[in-house]
Amino acid sequence: MFSGDGTEPATDANGVKNPKFNEEMAKFRSKFQQDYLGGDKMFSSAKYRAVRDQSPWVRTAIEQIGKEKYVVMKQALADGKISAMDMHSALTDAIAELGDEEVMKQAGTQPYVLPGLASSGQSKRVIVIAPMKGKKGNETSMQALKYAIREEQGQGEQQ
Repeated sequence: MFSGDGTEPATDANGVKNPKFNEEMAKFRSKFQQDYLGGDKMFSSAKYRAVRDQSPWVRTAIEQIGKEKYVVMKQALADGKISAMDMHSALTDAIAELGDEEVMKQAGTQPYVLPGLASSGQSKRVIVIAPMKGKKGNETSMQALKYAIREEQGQGEQQ
């Protein structure tokens, strides 16, 4: 099991290796940031909307499971009470009945942002669900990547 989420430093200020550093997750997070955030380490409102709009199937899935249930599940994911795979399974189960193979393929192979922001302590976070291939490349697991959203002049978009 992974010990960190890819945001931990590899070493402390004295150069001692951090036992919680997870190189695989750090590389995975870095690739997502390069591909979807232009190398940035946090979301802006514009980047959030752009990534969210790349996966319209997520909104259909939320409509199917119900917004109230979705909000509870999203917060449970942010709090570590459910896994990224649990959230992903609920969303993909909700759209499976549509019978759209292309949508299912996209859901299983491309990262997507969960609409709305989740509370994480005193701050709000964007949660990305992304498929991560195992070291041997034959198994894929869904990972939740939590990102800060840059505060802008106006309020950040919630939905």
